Amino acid sequence: MSGYRAHLGAAVLALYLALVLAGLWWQLSIGEIAVCLLVALLAGLWPDVDTKSVGQTLFYTLFFAFDLWLIWNEEYKAAAFFGLIILLPILGKHRGFTHSRWTAVLLPCALYGLYVYYRGTFEPRSLSYLLAGISGYFSHLALDRRWI
Repeated sequence: MSGYRAHLGAAVLALYLALVLAGLWWQLSIGEIAVCLLVALLAGLWPDVDTKSVGQTLFYTLFFAFDLWLIWNEEYKAAAFFGLIILLPILGKHRGFTHSRWTAVLLPCALYGLYVYYRGTFEPRSLSYLLAGISGYFSHLALDRRWI
């Protein structure tokens, strides 16, 4: 089992390789690369959200802050649904659905779909964010030997 530092390093390497292989590395701005890096790092930590880990602490701190923000903005229905959804990883077993190849593709795709929906427009360059999420996620599965 790899520690969070190994997962972060693998996510950076996977992102770099994915962007180079896709021919996007030289076409993205520094800001876009920074967003891709953040997405890959978060995706590389996400699978361990189902057990006590650095990733779980990070994500549930972010979830709590986001839920408070929703409540502050009187988005009670969204806050309730969000609160319900974020409990799902805790209810599962470690290395359950969060360590699935299907989740490694479907979760980044769903989040990217939300990004495009709320942005109101599709920009082909933003597909690099989706690629960052998928490559970061699969880097975690590869280190945990769960990708084959």
